[in-house]
Amino acid sequence: MIDLFSLPTIVRGIISFMIMMLYLYDIFLFLQTLRISAGVKNIIISSVTMFGSFILFQAVIPKKPYPQIDVRLIAVSMLILVLISAIEQIRVKKIKKGRISNISVKEGLDLLPAGICFYNTDGLPMLTNHRMNQICLKLTGSSLSDAKTFWEELTGSAFPESICGGADPIICLGDNTSYGFKRYTSELNGEQVYELIASDITEEYSKTKQLEEMNRRVSKINSRLKALNSTIRYMIKEKETLQLKTKLHDNLGQALILGRQFAHSPEKIDKDELIRLWKNNLLLLKNEERESWQAPYYVNTKRAELLGVKIVTDGELPLENELIPVIDTAIAVHTTNVSRHAGGEHAFIKVEKTEDSYRIHFTNDGAAPDEEIQEHGGLVNLHAQVTMLGGTMNITSAPAFDMELILPRKTDNTVRQVV
Repeated sequence: MIDLFSLPTIVRGIISFMIMMLYLYDIFLFLQTLRISAGVKNIIISSVTMFGSFILFQAVIPKKPYPQIDVRLIAVSMLILVLISAIEQIRVKKIKKGRISNISVKEGLDLLPAGICFYNTDGLPMLTNHRMNQICLKLTGSSLSDAKTFWEELTGSAFPESICGGADPIICLGDNTSYGFKRYTSELNGEQVYELIASDITEEYSKTKQLEEMNRRVSKINSRLKALNSTIRYMIKEKETLQLKTKLHDNLGQALILGRQFAHSPEKIDKDELIRLWKNNLLLLKNEERESWQAPYYVNTKRAELLGVKIVTDGELPLENELIPVIDTAIAVHTTNVSRHAGGEHAFIKVEKTEDSYRIHFTNDGAAPDEEIQEHGGLVNLHAQVTMLGGTMNITSAPAFDMELILPRKTDNTVRQVV
């Protein structure tokens, strides 16, 4: 027989420490069996094992007079308790794997990519997963504690991150992740319960934004095509007018030739036919009036309307033949830039008349340029036309866009306006 208390102190300390750890483990195992409701049999075995390790722990505590305890008995008892505890631990694990507990449900919900919250009519959350708490933390700065108020703020678009409210609110967080919210109503134990779900719609929302941008581009292209179609119709009409003028010119030439021949040899020319020809030509010259589409600036004014830009004029635009093409080009360039770059709805043209010049300012109600305007494309061509007429062109970018044309004034060469 080897007495326990006859062993060196360090050896007894090691044995006492091992028994104490076994005792603590048996306590933990007993609490596990209670928490998962492992059954009466397992609870009894766990309690007996825990009680046995407690007695063994008490036995190795030094007390006077020292009792005689065989070390081999202590070792066998420890081995038996360890085997029983190991078997119990295996059985507890099997029970936990084969049973869905409240904790396992909560852990499963926390792993979902969607946010979920169940709450009662007072707004008190009954079950909330990590994702919903994270969303609420980013929106409000705190975890979800009042789900009713949270839902009201979502539907009312109260958050800066809100995209839309209503029955199906959508938010877009700072990391460009988007969530759509839905609320469902159900009953639990006779009480009304609300289920709030936040679904990750980042990809869908991104596709929607891309589609909206494409629709805006298509709309702009359609407007430009309509404007181009209007310009084409104008050019066709101008071509038809030119053909009519050419025909009239030919008729006049023919009448002049016949008139000369009549003056030399009257007997060779039909007098009545010659008179009829001159009457027709004179009637055409006398009744020639411009149609509305031939009026100065008409085409580009209509083109601006098709682009969604309304031209607001302060003062009378010049009607001098040399200036009309330049100002017409300026209107076309300005309205195009207002629609395409500034996103404005109105193009303002202010005309100031002096004794020898016109000062024409082109502004708009759209966004101011982000940087200094660099002339290119239409602006370069316009500047060249202005310079050829002896005028000047100045562009100001800040605080708002302002294009100024200074053109020489000539009062003896104007066109007729159409009433």
